[in-house]
Amino acid sequence: MSVVVNKFARVRHFDPKTGYSQCTLGESVLCTAVSQVLDAGGARPGYCDGVLLVSLLAEGFTCPVVELVEGDRLVGVYTARRAGEEPRKQVQVVRAGAEQAPAKSVEVVLYASTLLAEDGDNDLEAVEGNFEIVSINASVDEGGDEPMAPETLMANHFGESGGTDTQMSDKEFVEALRRSREFWRGRALLSTGRVARRREKRWD
Repeated sequence: MSVVVNKFARVRHFDPKTGYSQCTLGESVLCTAVSQVLDAGGARPGYCDGVLLVSLLAEGFTCPVVELVEGDRLVGVYTARRAGEEPRKQVQVVRAGAEQAPAKSVEVVLYASTLLAEDGDNDLEAVEGNFEIVSINASVDEGGDEPMAPETLMANHFGESGGTDTQMSDKEFVEALRRSREFWRGRALLSTGRVARRREKRWD
């Protein structure tokens, strides 16, 4: 079994300017920790076949998710997550001087290379046993288990550009969407300033 950090996760989770959960560990340290959990049989099944969830100790991770309060200023941008994908809406909250908080729980999302290969997104050979880290979901809650954001969930389920089939029935999808909405309706990612600067520049 081989584990690597997929290029998609490398861009999002090892560059503080992106505004996503950050990992201050080196890639090799992260992959070793994940591999140890896999070898011990500690991974949990994800939302579809070929997706695994691995919980890690929170040291070395930070979380950008904050609870909104009335009057918070939200900024947005319509942009592709990476080259070749269609743009998506991204909304963040702006708070002067705020920084990501140390995580209290961390869940790493792994996709089988065979699953990623369906859209040509695999970095490892598409053979059974190869897995790639595609997302790091750090939480400021001890329990973690944060649901996928509604926009991401819908993009996956409806087969939009860059999405991965959820393989959910309509009933399962509605339940997942309800849980996602309940969690994210009063939360947002903390802006790094990049989205805000884009917006201000557009109206100069």
